Amino acid sequence: MSDVYIWADDPEKTKQILILELKSTTNAHNAGNTKEGMIAQVKRYAHDFYKHPHKTLNWTVNTEQVQYTGIILARKSDIDKELTSNSFSGGYKPIPFLANSYYFEDNFSKDDNPRNKMDIRIELYSFEDIYELASNRIETMYSLSY
Repeated sequence: MSDVYIWADDPEKTKQILILELKSTTNAHNAGNTKEGMIAQVKRYAHDFYKHPHKTLNWTVNTEQVQYTGIILARKSDIDKELTSNSFSGGYKPIPFLANSYYFEDNFSKDDNPRNKMDIRIELYSFEDIYELASNRIETMYSLSY
């Protein structure tokens, strides 16, 4: 199970689900792993939810009608490992205004047939970028108050 699942609307009529995966601030155990890296892990969580939403979150929803998003929060070095690993096919784009964070469109398997896919947007945010962004905002707010 993922660290956090968030739905953006009524649980009975869910249209979006966000899978938030928080990695270790010291060393992500599976960054760049050839068996199951961080991205593959989030895609597995999406697949598990797609197949068994009641078992995963204890509610029933039409998983065909859900928009899937995965967010991974990890160290810059772990994101670099993941994006340069052989198990990642590429196609990522930098997130504007952040130095070490990326997004891309991907898919996960609905079932045992590899042609049956569901779309998922995956975003990777580095702790370093989040810290920098928060520091800049605090500094700006502090300077505006004086």
